[in-house]
Formats: sequence, C-alpha cells, structure tokens
Amino acid sequence: MSNSNLGYFASPMTQLLLVQCLDAAISGFLAHGFYFIHWTDDRNAMRVVLGHALAFFMLAFLEIAARGVPSGLQASFFVYAAYLTTLFTIITIYRLFFHRLRRFPGPVWASITKAYGVYASRDGKLHEGYNWLLHLGLLFASIRSSEILHNAIDSMTQVRGWQSKCAKGNFYATMEYGHQQVLNPDAITDKTEHRFRRQIWDKAFKGKAIDAREQPIRDVIHQRLAKVDELKGQPLNGPSSPRSFHSTSLQPWLITLSKKLPLADSSDLIEFENLARRLVAQRLKDSEAKEDIIHYFIEDYKSKEPKAFFTQERLECDAQAILIGAADSSFSLLSFCFHHLILSPGTIDTLRAELSPFYNCSHREGFANADLTRSAPFLHAVINETMRLYSPACTNGVKKTPPEGIALDGTYIPGHVNLISSIWSFHRSECYFVRLRDWIPERWTKQPELVLDKRAYHPFSTGQFETFPLLRWVISEE
Repeated sequence: MSNSNLGYFASPMTQLLLVQCLDAAISGFLAHGFYFIHWTDDRNAMRVVLGHALAFFMLAFLEIAARGVPSGLQASFFVYAAYLTTLFTIITIYRLFFHRLRRFPGPVWASITKAYGVYASRDGKLHEGYNWLLHLGLLFASIRSSEILHNAIDSMTQVRGWQSKCAKGNFYATMEYGHQQVLNPDAITDKTEHRFRRQIWDKAFKGKAIDAREQPIRDVIHQRLAKVDELKGQPLNGPSSPRSFHSTSLQPWLITLSKKLPLADSSDLIEFENLARRLVAQRLKDSEAKEDIIHYFIEDYKSKEPKAFFTQERLECDAQAILIGAADSSFSLLSFCFHHLILSPGTIDTLRAELSPFYNCSHREGFANADLTRSAPFLHAVINETMRLYSPACTNGVKKTPPEGIALDGTYIPGHVNLISSIWSFHRSECYFVRLRDWIPERWTKQPELVLDKRAYHPFSTGQFETFPLLRWVISEE
C-alpha cells in the first residue's frame, strides 16, 4: 500500500514544518535560559523588538522562497508562534515556580508580567494598591518580576542612606540623552562618574551661589505675579487637551521605545530635549557670565581639564534635569499649596502674621532667603504638609540590592533585585500620620502628635535644596 493512500502520513513539507517548529520551540527555551532570564538593561528594548522583527521577516523571506507566498507565510507564522509560545510559557513557569522572589507575597499576575502594572494603573490608582499592601502590614511584597515593594520604615536608611550598599535600579537607565546615551546625575549608576558630576552640582547649590541667584529669581517671580494679576479671572496655563501618562509609568522599556518610535507622545519627549539644546546653545553664546545653575556646568565644560562635563551633550542632559525640577516639582507643589491656602483663610492670616516682619527687612524688594530660612517655621510647615500630600516624586527612586543580597528587618533580599518605596503610601498611612488625608500645616509646628513617625516623611531623595528657596519666595510674595 502506498503512502499516498494513508491520510495520516504527513507530506515531506509538513514533516519539515514540524521539525522547524520543534527547532523554534528549542530556540525559545534557549533564548530564555541564556538571555531573558538575565535581562537587566531596559535600554535594550528597541534592539530586542527590532531583532525579533528582523528574524521574522528573514524567516518569511526564506519560507516564501521555498514554498511560495501563501504556504510560506503560513509556515512562517507557525514557526514563529512555536518560538513565542515556548518562550512565554517557559518565562511564566519560571517566574511562578522557580523565581528567587516566589516566596514573597504579592499579586500573581504581577510576578508573571510587567504588563500587569499597566493594567493596574489604568485608572491612575495603582498607588492605592501600594497603600493597601502597606495597610496589610506587608514589609515586603513582590509587585513585578525582580521588583520588591519595600515598606519597612526601620530599614529605610539601610536602603537609601549614604552608607547603603544598594545601587540605583535599572529604571534610571531609560533616562539616557542623545546618541551617546548620556545620563544625568539621577540616572548615573557608576559611583565615580556620579561623584565628579555631583561635585559640580554641589558648587551650584552652596549658600553663596544661592544668594547670588536671589535677585534674578526674585525678578522672575515679580514678572510672574504681574502676569497673574493681568490675567485675573482667566484660565492660566490650562492645557487644551489634558492627557494622563500614568499608564506607562511602571514600564521603563516603554519609555525607551516611545523615544525611538514615531508615536504621538514621543514628539513631546523629543521637543523637551530640543528645548534643552536651545537653552544650552544660547548660554554658550552669551558673552556675559550669568549667575545660574548651568553657569557652573559651562565653567567646567570650558576648563582645560573638565571634571564632569566633557561634551556638550552632558550639558544638555543636565539642563533637562534643571528644567524638570523647575517645571514639574515646583509647579505642581505651588498649585496644590495655593489650592489649600484659598480654602483655608485662617492659614493665610497665620502666614501673613509670621512673614510681615521680614518684608523689606533684609532686602529692599521683598523677602530675603536667609530670613525665610531661619525665621519662618510656619511657612516651612505649609510647604512640608503640601509635599506630604502631593510629593512630586512617586517612588523616591528605585534601588538595586548588591550582588550578595541584603538582610532587611530580618528578611533576606537576593542580589540584583529592585526595591521600590511608595512615597504616597508612607505619607498617607495611618501607621505614621493622624488625620492623614487632611491638610494640616500645624502638625509640623503646634500639633506634633499628628505625626506618629517623622521617618515616614521623605518627599525627595535628592534635589530639594533649590526647590525650597523658590517655594518660599513665591508663597511669601503671593
């Protein structure tokens, strides 16, 4: 009896396809074992996507050449489906049953895929989920593969203190700038490079440097206040089409992809980089030395032996960091602060009583930073309470455990694990604050009993030194 009379005998081309699918499945297994299981740098996201796309097109080309268009395309999809199915199946099995963080509590879907973070933040309320985990008393919770939510206040300095062995997590790797993959100080993981860059930043934030910027900042504030008076009763800086970006806030690799692909939001990121370029180019052309933060960067850049700013791209990268601090951190805090002040006339009266003696006292054109720093505790309380409820920083940065791991509160955390702390959860937890949802500046002055543990208050990891003088001046002048 001939083989052609048996329907269950596969043709040579079908047998070849089965072998190809088996090879593809083995490739998926090996891809996980040799590469994806060791994934640490989200900057490779674009290379991975392009590599897989190129592999598919090459496969389709070869299959079409051997089988023709219809059969070739069909075979290509079967082979690639075998590869992807095996790859994601192996990843799922590994993360559920063999991953080193499997013993930590947390959402099951979060341990399988980071896409769960996108789903969980679809309505902008993922922070409430973090708060729920803190409310349950979970000091450590697995929220994504290789990421632990760190809620242990007693070991916070062990993770984020100056003597900590933990390094910056891979989230910062996505904040590269330009073609040379330049990183600003918040994103630099190399301690030597960070130290030299930080030395230049420290020069810009010393007392004399801030005092020298006092009058220029005051002039800008007066211009702003004049504009506000001019537009009284009209919408001020209201966006025509409000958009929310929280859906990608937990996916560092999406940030990398959005900058590389022609997406709608990527144009905003590119325009922001272009703004930094234009500002740096203008400052480099200025013949007159101006006392501002970037002055110290340019000074190092133009020196014979620069310590940190070897290229113009580094200048532009750190200019972006300045713009973010000025626009995002300061703007949002001022908006929320004035919102609560309008709703609390008594607080305004208390502020005026405290600030009136310092107006035109040490400075003829308003308030002096030194007076506001030393002798305005209630003003500081207003700022602290606003930052407690509306801290611009969401997680206070991602920290990565050292290779040997680390013991926190009696719990061993393996090496190369990202530790995330939710500032929002700490600041709005009944474990640390009484009447936690109420805006009460007095909790930082006359009512200390409303703060159960001051260690829970950490609105910034770094960078507050320039933001504070600006907030003090604007609130006082208003």
